[in-house]
Amino acid sequence: MSGRRESCPHDALAVCAECLARRDYNRRYAAKRRERALAEKNRSARTCQKAVGRYAVCGGRLDSFVENGRAVLVCQRCDRVARGLCIDCPARVDGTPGRARRCAACKRLAFLATHEKYRANHREELARKGRRKYRSLKERARRNEYKKLWRQSNPSRVARSKREAYLRNRDYWLDYHRRRREARREENRERERMRAAGTLPPRTCAKGCGTVVTGRAKACAACKDAARRAARAEIARRVETSPFHRGAA
Repeated sequence: MSGRRESCPHDALAVCAECLARRDYNRRYAAKRRERALAEKNRSARTCQKAVGRYAVCGGRLDSFVENGRAVLVCQRCDRVARGLCIDCPARVDGTPGRARRCAACKRLAFLATHEKYRANHREELARKGRRKYRSLKERARRNEYKKLWRQSNPSRVARSKREAYLRNRDYWLDYHRRRREARREENRERERMRAAGTLPPRTCAKGCGTVVTGRAKACAACKDAARRAARAEIARRVETSPFHRGAA
């Protein structure tokens, strides 16, 4: 194909005034046909039947008034959309006026309501998909990574939960530590002999900074604080980027 109309005297890369006029006429004619079809649908309906998306309709209240001796039906929602106002509140729309239907806040609320409605209507299907996803290795790795970030950012709560678990199952944990000490008895004795002889090398920070640590600590205080700040920043980033976050657009 040449890419141009037979009646167009210009080159294929150019657009003549005749083509522009014809295109504008076709666009306005199609809009009038859609308006007439919508008016015909609204005559036998109580709410506006204008298509919104692929499956939904506007559903706004229809008000009638007389214009030039004829009864005219006007949808309040469509009128607000044409003026660039949110259909749920007095705010301006978030998007192109004439196309966008809600402001940012109402758009978020409508998304959550639609999501909950979908979950209620497809509960069994979503449960089946959720079980399959939960058992996948990729999802397991993602959960373990998030748990690790949460433990790093909340050390006091982790310590409290460990203490509560110990108090609930005191006998189990006492037996666990007894078995662990017996399994590492020779290793602990060798460490004590080296400590008494002064040949035990100093323990350094597990993060690799080279700082000497003592007691039960595995990492120095500076590395712990840095890891805690990084974990909290990563959790905050994931929450902000989540589509279900209250502040998401």
